[in-house]
Amino acid sequence: MEYNLATQCWEKSPTEPHLFWKKSRVQPYGSQWRHGTACIFLTLNMKHDINTFEDISLLVDSFYDRVLNSPTLQLHFSSLHWAQHLPKMKKFWAFILLDEPGYTENVTEKHLKMKLSNNLFEEWVSLFNQTVDHHFEGERAEMAKERAQLISWGIQAKMGLLKN
Repeated sequence: MEYNLATQCWEKSPTEPHLFWKKSRVQPYGSQWRHGTACIFLTLNMKHDINTFEDISLLVDSFYDRVLNSPTLQLHFSSLHWAQHLPKMKKFWAFILLDEPGYTENVTEKHLKMKLSNNLFEEWVSLFNQTVDHHFEGERAEMAKERAQLISWGIQAKMGLLKN
């Protein structure tokens, strides 16, 4: 959510144009200057929890944008058919976070044949957490980060990458 608020307005000083004085009650019309009045606008980006499939879509799309911009991770994702992959990931995270039915595939099995390292998993989790924190806050946002870490550990354990 974005809110635009005009927080303070001042009129220009008639004798010194670089100074402002006396609070004005003039309403701004989408501009910082209107009839000799300067207004300071404050934009607040209010974060909310992950509550809808649209939130899941934002998370997944934003996350994979980061992955594809990562010099190390992009190599492992560049051959994916994105038109097929993104809807699957959205269904997966909707299943995990919103208890929505529809995801029936085995996440771990798909990764076992890949040449992955602990560092790649760490970067994957880090980018996922950054994406969640950038867009959301709340109980499900925290759960998303916890689940991503658990998924990472589970796949690493099955690949024999975790050390006791």
